[in-house]
Amino acid sequence: MQHVIGNQKFAILLCRLEADTPVERQPREFFEDLFVNNSEDGLNRYWQDASHESISLEESQVFGWRKLPQTLAEFIGISDRIERIRKAAEHFAKEGKNQVDFRSFTGIIVVTDQEVDLTSLKRPKTFSLNGENRPYRVAICSQFSTHEAIAHEMGHTFWLTHFGFPQTP
Repeated sequence: MQHVIGNQKFAILLCRLEADTPVERQPREFFEDLFVNNSEDGLNRYWQDASHESISLEESQVFGWRKLPQTLAEFIGISDRIERIRKAAEHFAKEGKNQVDFRSFTGIIVVTDQEVDLTSLKRPKTFSLNGENRPYRVAICSQFSTHEAIAHEMGHTFWLTHFGFPQTP
């Protein structure tokens, strides 16, 4: 059994999806407080407390809001939720001045501006990003997901089951 410890550096990808109705988006600072900063009700503080200071998210980074090439209907139409994460990450990894270099990250969290299915994987998923095949802890949520729901899904990426015990890798 492997225990997750240390800095878990996530790339948090804020993704816009074209839809019929306009969407008001939380500012980037909201997600920096939620994931990166040591905010009282943030997930970095939560994981530090829950792990007795063994897990930190403090070197994570927030990127976005970037428009994905898929509409909301097309994105939801991708039945494999992990494929949704891969497509979003590939979009952020494209060459250009705003390219995200994923090679220094241990995980990827896709945050959409509209409701999508919340999900994660209990094992790292290998993606080919920035010319390198690497395993990443992955999750997807929306800007409307509760802190508790996101923490729950992140727990799965740390190999925690619904009973809170690490699973065998």
